[in-house]
Amino acid sequence: MTRSSRDRVEAALRSLREAHRSFDVHQASVALAPPSYDTALSDGLVDASIRVENAAGEVLAVEEGGWREPSVRFDHEEGADLVEAARRAVADLTGVGCRVTGLREVSMVTIHDEADAGRPPKFALDVRLSGRYEGGEPRDGAAWRDGLDPRATV
Repeated sequence: MTRSSRDRVEAALRSLREAHRSFDVHQASVALAPPSYDTALSDGLVDASIRVENAAGEVLAVEEGGWREPSVRFDHEEGADLVEAARRAVADLTGVGCRVTGLREVSMVTIHDEADAGRPPKFALDVRLSGRYEGGEPRDGAAWRDGLDPRATV
């Protein structure tokens, strides 16, 4: 039997608490149309973004319908370091390595089927981190930007 998404989110939160002792977990809830509800979490349980700054104060951004913080979606495996997984995924996406310096925000998202209240909810985790540039050059579709809105995420 597959572990529930709630159990998996709680395991991911435990991983965060190992690196960051104290933080608030915000609660959010969304209702999705049945086709979207059915495919929710198929490409990952965790949405993570890292606001990477360089020595000049510029922010790493990716072009996705506008310049935004790099954001990645992945599954978290119990016992794995969620922060390190996010750091590696952002480096793979952008070509830029960073050292994660802090945890900005954590939200547990409850996903409901808007057409059938009897279906069990699904759970996901949204994690926003901060980081400092350590090396590499932005790939196509990524660049250092001035004045990126800190709330600009995918």
